[in-house]
Amino acid sequence: MIEVKRWEMCVNRRPEVAIDGGVAVIDGQPLPLDKIRMNRAIDSGAHGSVFEATETELERRVAVKIWYRQGEGVRAGAIGEVRKLAAVQHPLFVSVYRLETTLDAPYAVMEYLPGPSVKQWLRTAPPGRVGDSRLFD
Repeated sequence: MIEVKRWEMCVNRRPEVAIDGGVAVIDGQPLPLDKIRMNRAIDSGAHGSVFEATETELERRVAVKIWYRQGEGVRAGAIGEVRKLAAVQHPLFVSVYRLETTLDAPYAVMEYLPGPSVKQWLRTAPPGRVGDSRLFD
């Protein structure tokens, strides 16, 4: 049995994120996901990290967000976030395939879109309207 590690978070510290043998590792804790092989870390934020991954049965590239913290409160917040995203159908939003839990940590499997993360794009985007940008280049 794998021991579940509770991550200690503070404003100035985010967990260390890595991939080992196709499995996401957060602060040394491997988080195996059923039928998902992690390929690379895309970006990390205050609440979690997003990875490019492959759904092994469908051989489909997907994006996977894993929340750092664990427990029912975090899962409830993740469900709220993912439900809002799943309710939107728009070219600027990814499709959500499912929300699961591994070792008490929630994760969402979503459509993968190549290119920079939204955070990276916002840092480099010229000021102005989204329609004036190179978002779809």
